[in-house]
Amino acid sequence: MALRENQFYQIGLIVSVMLTVVLGLLAFFGFSNASQETVRAKDAEDKFKKEQLLRSSAEAAVTAMKIMVGAPSSDTLDKAVERVTDEQLQREINEVQALYENDLRLYASGSGDAATRSYNSLVKNLLEAVKLSNNSLRVEAEKVKIADSEKQTDVQQANNRAAGLQQEVTRLTSRVAQLQGELEAAKTEFATKLAAAEDAHSQSVKGFRDQVALLTTERDALNTKANKAEQVLNAKVVQLQQYERKKFLIPDGRIVDLSPSTGKVYINLGFDDGLYRKISFSVFGRDVELEAGLEKATIEVTNILGPHSAEARIMSQNERDPILPSDQIVTATWEPGGYKVPVAIAGVIDLNGDGQSDLERLKGFILKNQGVLAAVMDENGDIQGKIDLNTRYLIIGDEPEDDRGRQAFSKLDLDAGTYRVQKISVREFLHLNGFHPEPNIRSLDAPEQMIDGFRPRRPPATGSAFSQ
Repeated sequence: MALRENQFYQIGLIVSVMLTVVLGLLAFFGFSNASQETVRAKDAEDKFKKEQLLRSSAEAAVTAMKIMVGAPSSDTLDKAVERVTDEQLQREINEVQALYENDLRLYASGSGDAATRSYNSLVKNLLEAVKLSNNSLRVEAEKVKIADSEKQTDVQQANNRAAGLQQEVTRLTSRVAQLQGELEAAKTEFATKLAAAEDAHSQSVKGFRDQVALLTTERDALNTKANKAEQVLNAKVVQLQQYERKKFLIPDGRIVDLSPSTGKVYINLGFDDGLYRKISFSVFGRDVELEAGLEKATIEVTNILGPHSAEARIMSQNERDPILPSDQIVTATWEPGGYKVPVAIAGVIDLNGDGQSDLERLKGFILKNQGVLAAVMDENGDIQGKIDLNTRYLIIGDEPEDDRGRQAFSKLDLDAGTYRVQKISVREFLHLNGFHPEPNIRSLDAPEQMIDGFRPRRPPATGSAFSQ
């Protein structure tokens, strides 16, 4: 019995030891698994915090983008950007903010309050600017329409005057034909009377001589009358040709006011008309034909005062015919609206009679007075540019002596006729622009000197380049 009991004790001990070992193993594996789960839980918590941080940064970035677009928000752009803590998002939102601020600086620097500027307000401001621009364009279009209507009226009046002159030429032509018929009749009568006088010569030599003298006097009177009528007819034809070639020359503006004490005048042209400083004008009386040689003074623009107002100084004037308000002003190379008149130059240009070419001086004067050089013949007979339908004047100099120069001169003259370009002498062109070339001056007791430049003056109005 005692042995059996010891065996039970041994078995129980063995079982206890085995249970203890098993429990120890279970406890070991349990603690090991718990440690791993703790590490996993810690990693999950760290990842969750990162996700929350990323989400908060993303929400702040979205808020910043909304503020840039113009959506209402209680935050400011700088505060929203500060809440973006994610490095990647922070770099990207900083780049977007830099582009946004640069765009506002370029396109919205002068619009609204800086705190309320956004892409939305920028678009609104651009729309307002477009509306204002469209309104301005409509107003300018109306002004152009009114100016065109006024110009058409002036052209129609000029055409009516030309038609009247043409009727006068027709009447004078008929009168000349009538006078020629009378002359032929008188000649026939004279021949008859002369024959009768010769038959009666033997009867009365003295009476025959008296009759011949009387008939000779009548013949001379009729010839004189016919010659005068023919001269009047030729003068009317030349006048008509001149008028037809200049009938589209209308004043560019008028004198508004003047100050005789300071030598300044004020004209009705300004920056809305495309006026420039230093443009020269010839001044004509309010009812005077706009023909070179009839100008009373020359002026030069010194200051642009307003849309249709400018100040000019008097360069020269006729003391017996002073400048008055409403006088007309004209220049040949510029028109109201800023249009620069294209001109061409042909021939030898000698402005002061010194035998040297003054082509460069003339070109410089045209460019200074806002003209455009459409075609220029140089001293070698080469032509730069060409004459077309837009060319207004062909400025004619002296005909060259060399063959190459004469060929170029003839080509420009032929092109001017093809495109109906008005031909004008150098002198008349400078007259219409308010300048005249200054002659050479040489002292008798000093070496020859030449004074080069332009001197405003009023030459005697004895003729027109249109008749040359």
